[in-house]
Amino acid sequence: MNELKKKIKNKSAKIVVVGLGYVGLPVACLFAKKGFSVAGINRGQEKVDLINKGISPLDTVEEGVGELVKEAVKKHGLAATTDYKPIQNADIVIIAVETPVDEKTHLPNYKSLKSALTSVGDNLKKGTLVVVESTIAPGTTDSLVVPILEKTSKLQVNKDFFVGHCPERVKANRLLYQLKYYPRVIGGLTNETGNVMALLYKTIIKADLDITDPLTAEVVKTEENTFSDTLIAQANALALLSQSYGVNAHEVTALIRKIPGHWGSYLNPGPGVGGHCIPKDPYLKISKLQKSANGRADKLVSQLVNLVREINDYMPRNMINLLQKSLKEAHVQQGKAKVVVLGYSYKENTDDSRNSPTEALVKDLNGKVAKIQIHDPYVRQFSFDVRKTLKGADSLLLMVGHDKYKNLKLPEIKALMKSPIIIDGRNFFSRKEAERLGFIYRGVGNA
Repeated sequence: MNELKKKIKNKSAKIVVVGLGYVGLPVACLFAKKGFSVAGINRGQEKVDLINKGISPLDTVEEGVGELVKEAVKKHGLAATTDYKPIQNADIVIIAVETPVDEKTHLPNYKSLKSALTSVGDNLKKGTLVVVESTIAPGTTDSLVVPILEKTSKLQVNKDFFVGHCPERVKANRLLYQLKYYPRVIGGLTNETGNVMALLYKTIIKADLDITDPLTAEVVKTEENTFSDTLIAQANALALLSQSYGVNAHEVTALIRKIPGHWGSYLNPGPGVGGHCIPKDPYLKISKLQKSANGRADKLVSQLVNLVREINDYMPRNMINLLQKSLKEAHVQQGKAKVVVLGYSYKENTDDSRNSPTEALVKDLNGKVAKIQIHDPYVRQFSFDVRKTLKGADSLLLMVGHDKYKNLKLPEIKALMKSPIIIDGRNFFSRKEAERLGFIYRGVGNA
């Protein structure tokens, strides 16, 4: 791999990025900006054509992404294609395709990954480094990535080509910052492969690059999001408990946080968990435990993960329950009530609506309990005038606490609405003020 090291150091290495989505496109742009020759491969000619014009096809308001794509194409030669032929001359191939889970079985759906690996293998030349950035279940590098590449290329791993796993660590709102300044785990199939990968990523990342093996890297990434999911579930479980007891979960949390130490990170409850990673990565983590020989131990781990997912998936339903109680209290007929849902993205101040809790809520709510109108200042299809949307509403149901909603004052909201009902998923409004103004107010953990 000495020749590849030289090419990385003098920026003559040719890089191909497969999958030009939220992660792949910015990664391709960053390497191009650093002076590497970069080609991107993606399905869909329309998306490829936009990129080659210097236009980001990503439906996102992420700061700097549009400018980065334009600069990478116009000034640094980034080119996109639907053809896998550029891999025939590539020194490095980075795979960043989607790895969802099945909605019913919760098992990994590796259709896109398998397709990408097969096409990469069909065009792979000797000496190439293949890095998978997609989040994958523990054991997938050994059981899927390497076998497909060896079979299709008819080459031998660690001799003719090299493989590693470097899972992405990005979230909405700070995509470029996290790509450049967050530590990364480098899972090389051999120590030498890990060192070469670190040399490569050091050119675009100003943070720790921790070298390990692919299996450890797979567990690290899936555990990170499982841990986040668990912390959120704990806060949501407290909210549900508080609703049953009739106490304020936010007051309970504030008092717990007074304990010195880690309690300060106790999270706030909410109306559900969304985003590309957290709803699926816990399932990826446990997907192979059913084939393990650890029996009872693995069953307990799986039960915990499944319970955490069940709690967080239940929270949109909890919002509906709070709404139904409020409509009944206000003597508003269910099925005919106009409910305005504020927030469609999965978190504050972004347009990223992948696995949005609001989407799950609307599926259960629309037409059955109420007539729904959605507003979100960041999601193009729902970004109309919020005040016109609120006019004549029977209930306001807040799912996302966007900063732009801070301009909405309770007296103004009440004047616009037909029935003053607020269902607050984010402890966004003051319950004391709302009730003083005559609102029926119910919130997650504060019902």
